Amino acid sequence: CKLLMRYGGRFCHPAFEKAYLGDLQSWKEGFEKTGADMKKSELRKDSSGHTVLHYASANGHLDYLRSVIKASPETVSVVSKNGDTALLLAAKNGHRDCLKLLMDNSSEQTRKVTDKFGRDPLMCAARFGHKHVVQWLHESKASLDRKSVQDAESPLTCAAYGGHIPCIEYLLVNGAYHDDTIRVPNQPPPSPISISSSGTRMSKGKSHDSLDEFSIMEEGETSEVMGGSEEGVEWEAFAGRSRWGLMPLLFYALEKSELAISKWLHNHGCAWENRLTQHLKHTAYMRAAVGGSLECLQWVAQNCRGSVCGKTVDGCSALHYAVVNDNLRVAKRLLAMGSEDTPDSTGNTLVLSAAKEGSLWCLQWLLELRPRALEEKNALNQTPLLVAISGNQIVTAQWLIRKKADVNVRDSNGHGLLLTAAKAGSCKMIEWLLSANLGGGIGIKDAVGRTPLILASSCNHLDAVKMLLDNKANIQAMSICNLTPLLWASWLGCDKVVQCLLDNKANIQDLSLAGESCLHLAAKCTSTPWGLNTAQLLVERGNDPSLLDYQSKSPAYVAGQNGNLPMLKWLIEKGHAKATEDDSKGTPMLFDVSETKHLAVVKYLVEQKAPLAVNRAVGSSGVWVKAEDVKEDEKRNLKFKIDAALLHAVNAKMVANVRYLVKVTNEPGLEETAYKATTDEATRAAIDISLQDRTHKELVKSVLAKALRPPLLRLVTDYVSYARNSSESDLLE
Repeated sequence: CKLLMRYGGRFCHPAFEKAYLGDLQSWKEGFEKTGADMKKSELRKDSSGHTVLHYASANGHLDYLRSVIKASPETVSVVSKNGDTALLLAAKNGHRDCLKLLMDNSSEQTRKVTDKFGRDPLMCAARFGHKHVVQWLHESKASLDRKSVQDAESPLTCAAYGGHIPCIEYLLVNGAYHDDTIRVPNQPPPSPISISSSGTRMSKGKSHDSLDEFSIMEEGETSEVMGGSEEGVEWEAFAGRSRWGLMPLLFYALEKSELAISKWLHNHGCAWENRLTQHLKHTAYMRAAVGGSLECLQWVAQNCRGSVCGKTVDGCSALHYAVVNDNLRVAKRLLAMGSEDTPDSTGNTLVLSAAKEGSLWCLQWLLELRPRALEEKNALNQTPLLVAISGNQIVTAQWLIRKKADVNVRDSNGHGLLLTAAKAGSCKMIEWLLSANLGGGIGIKDAVGRTPLILASSCNHLDAVKMLLDNKANIQAMSICNLTPLLWASWLGCDKVVQCLLDNKANIQDLSLAGESCLHLAAKCTSTPWGLNTAQLLVERGNDPSLLDYQSKSPAYVAGQNGNLPMLKWLIEKGHAKATEDDSKGTPMLFDVSETKHLAVVKYLVEQKAPLAVNRAVGSSGVWVKAEDVKEDEKRNLKFKIDAALLHAVNAKMVANVRYLVKVTNEPGLEETAYKATTDEATRAAIDISLQDRTHKELVKSVLAKALRPPLLRLVTDYVSYARNSSESDLLE
């Protein structure tokens, strides 16, 4: 917060400036002169959601705080967009007296609020080395351990990450667990059941946590700080100190190149490995390589039992980590210690890894050792030049071209320089390639006919799309299957790109080779928000929601088949579609959806009164046909059979759908047909279970329920269900 003025911004209201400076007298005089509402001013928020109380507490203005709290006590509980309360900001900046005042005037719920990194006041104080605040909070009965299994950090890990030896010493002396662990920087923890290889990706430079995440931003400014806890992670699965997704505290100190802290932790018994590092084959050499300190590396070599040649499950060695972080001295030392240049699991050698991360010092050194490495390729047939472009490393790419790298090279997808840059969405790279006349020109196509504009559109790179359009890219260019940039963007739910293309006169009536409109392709989008925003935009711009493709399927029909329930609901609720629609063969939408795993869509269609069974026509060739589409002279050859959603679910072995449809269909004849139509044990069991449940409910309502005990009634249920599926009719009688 004290670094506010470095942004060069102006305060959006005079009240914030007075709070920042702690000018209590001017603040009071201003209200006396203008007669303004003091309470309204205190509750005013800037663009980041901070009140004057946040500014004052962050900068330690105790008298100002007293006046504001007295006039408006509710401001103590206000949480900013960054997740900070005034109490947390006081702890982060080490203002103990302000913290005491705020604690005395806040509720229990407010004291438990954590910031966006999941840190409470004690952890915030430890993170920034305020030992006196840590000591006071501990004496006030604050816990030195994690509050819950969802927490990824503890006060000790926060102090160690910041390199604050006095805080670490105080915490350990007072009972903090010395072998605590911490999350790998810049990486979400992998699943505790099935460890993914993505959990060992190399971190580039410092993690996001090294930034001043508590700085107050002015109106119009944006923070580049990432959130502290990743969304979508099931934190409840990480229980206990040895939970997955966490690494030894010593590793964090090595990555920070804090040799003194590392030695101190080692002398106090901190472990060199845990379950995660053993599973991922991660060693202390790798974290020291990230830090780039020769002294730390030498100390690790003297004390670590691991091998310098060890590799993670991704095939990355300590040498890879050093090269990726452009730590040349460490890379040279590791090579001298016996580490080898071997590809990782994606086929990236040291040269390719250095090119991708823009590690120029290491790249130059490696090419001096092996000049022919300029032609190396990974699993995608990408050379160092293509890898540098895909990683948006423009300086590295320019340097490689000066070193005579092949500018006409293409990878296994047929992507050259410009196509690779468009796929990566690098505007500066695209601009440079076009100005240097490299990459084959703006109309170049890959193996399936995609142009740079199509690739940028399909990857949702709006700025790159705008740049390519400004450079006269063909907005109606077609790839395989007659897919234009607009169709590609619609398919992948890139609504901002779709809007940009339409604003630049893209043809909204474009059709694919299968007759699919933009709405049909948007209905196939399976990523959040399921193409719904795109569909709403397309309908607003005039795309016909009732248009059928060459299989007579509407966008709603396609949405149902692909499990796009939000779009299906929207189309039906707006009157653009009906749940009773069918295709060119007369197959109702529900029947096709029953063959998929989308049970939620099946239930929705049933609720919308979609037919569960229909009498359908069978042509002379034995396939379903639409009776009204058959010629008059051929209608006499038609046969009619009962078809049902249940039969389609049984044929597709969709057990969940079978269980549900048996319950709602309630047709004994169809159930028997469905049971005999399959030999799949799971499908038959699903029918059996559903029938038994229904039979039991029937028997409970009957007179038998009064005469039979519950266990015997269940036995009768099983017998009746068996008899219903038996060919011997006398059993059921």
